[in-house]
Amino acid sequence: MRYVYPHYYHDFACTAGDCPDTCCAGWQIMIDDGSMERYEQYVGSFSERLAKGIDWNGGCFKQGKDKRCSMLNDDNLCDMIINMGENHLCRTCKLYPRHVEEFEGLREWSLSVSCPVAAHIVLSCEEPVHFTEENDDDDDPLINEFDDFDFLLFTELEDAREVIYKILQDRSHTIDERIRYLMELGKQLQTCVEENRISDMQDIYREFAKAQDAGTLAELCDDDDLPDLSDPLQRYDFLQENFSILLKLELLRDDWQEVLTAEKNMLAQGRTHYAQFREAFVKIMETQDWWPVFLENYLMSFVYTYFCGAVYDDWIDTKIMLGVFSVVFTEEFIMNEWLAGADAQAAAGKPAISRDACEKVAYRYVREVEHSDLNLNALEEFLHAVLFSPA
Repeated sequence: MRYVYPHYYHDFACTAGDCPDTCCAGWQIMIDDGSMERYEQYVGSFSERLAKGIDWNGGCFKQGKDKRCSMLNDDNLCDMIINMGENHLCRTCKLYPRHVEEFEGLREWSLSVSCPVAAHIVLSCEEPVHFTEENDDDDDPLINEFDDFDFLLFTELEDAREVIYKILQDRSHTIDERIRYLMELGKQLQTCVEENRISDMQDIYREFAKAQDAGTLAELCDDDDLPDLSDPLQRYDFLQENFSILLKLELLRDDWQEVLTAEKNMLAQGRTHYAQFREAFVKIMETQDWWPVFLENYLMSFVYTYFCGAVYDDWIDTKIMLGVFSVVFTEEFIMNEWLAGADAQAAAGKPAISRDACEKVAYRYVREVEHSDLNLNALEEFLHAVLFSPA
């Protein structure tokens, strides 16, 4: 078995009651079958409270006011840990915010940006993200789950992702330029899959790697169908065309509606007004050295977590666009918070929004998307159908 981790993975430590936004509220915490059996058999002074706090039919913990887990007390501490010990936690609670993607003979671990502490670790990392690997002689316990696993496609995806990392971490280009290069690469790789030319994928990503070394990536990305997100008017059109899906997703926290409403109001002002606000925001954020690195790390987290999952559904460009879509809209939500009702002229003189505030917007967005399988699936299906994948 191989195990892969981003270099900062082991830096995480839960802050428990000191967390600025507990993970034990706002989403349905599902309980794995093994833990359900242990809870059903548990005897002790906490057994009655435990039994009342579980939805036995739904296989999850019940929720109280503000969608707080039934085990979460007023001090934002877990009564199960206090009374039973950490070893009794279900798989979800034991792992979070650690996340694992499973492939035959390989486990790729990451930290979910939906956790405030993990978000800070991931998004504030100044050095380019790199990965460490561990190996053991154990057989894959899920080997029977991978009967139809396409090793050829997966190998190409892994190699292509290395090229994506290299392009994405090339700080000689703006983040919008890098995004455009990745969209073009994803589109070309998707064509190979659609035309059953898997073996041709390496020619494409090798060409991109060679162009990246030569500084000629722009020559590979002259497709007028791809939006130039550095152009405020093209960016507005991209936002207007794709914002609707966010309004259709399951709302996990009521206060997220305020974020969506702010973006809806921004887009309602039209292209010209949007361009004025966007230009003011870009100008002020260009003074912040950490800002492009923040966006780079954010997009890296999506690429690392989801890109190779295309081995299961063949949606290569959709995986790239999941990250692009998320980065673009999160940046918009950050801009709206920065504006806070100012007009374009007043906005031009406002100080930049803090990195802490940006991290908060990012982890709130990821919670709304990642903490609901319905939302994540709906977003991917939308991107597959509407953006760049053939219907």
